[in-house]
Amino acid sequence: MYTLSGYSTPIRSPHAQNILTFFYFSCRYVVWADHNYTAPKIMRADLTGENHQQLYTTFHGLPLYAITNHSENRVYWTDIHLFYTFIASIGIDSSAYQGLGYLHPPFFPFGLAIFQSNLYWADQNFQGVSWFNFKSTSPTVYTRQNLSPYFLLGVTISDPSTQPMGMS
Repeated sequence: MYTLSGYSTPIRSPHAQNILTFFYFSCRYVVWADHNYTAPKIMRADLTGENHQQLYTTFHGLPLYAITNHSENRVYWTDIHLFYTFIASIGIDSSAYQGLGYLHPPFFPFGLAIFQSNLYWADQNFQGVSWFNFKSTSPTVYTRQNLSPYFLLGVTISDPSTQPMGMS
């Protein structure tokens, strides 16, 4: 059983035998990275957890974090490999896959957030927050190090523009 922050009712995993990480709501969907070791995938379902749809299945390693960009109706995720992390995206309708690039050590993303054209993550190795502009033709990674003496476990953007409008 998984409980969402800010959501009072527990949500049962649609794939209870698999390991799931972080649910996100987007355009009336729940999106998650299912990192089952034999068949990892990026999935979505409606808000009741029904009508599952597989969005993507081919990875360099294991998908770990999934997040949506409401303005572009896209899902972004990290794909963790032993020697690098690959960042990719796909449309919420499973169209238009895009590989965004590789992060080589020492970067180690833990959680994702999007604001405008920047992708942010808590970085375990730097004990800080890192980001890059994913629409840039030659993206540069920026980092604010040593924000905590402990491991950072996630990152969130706090801006009214990042919240989807309520729908009836």
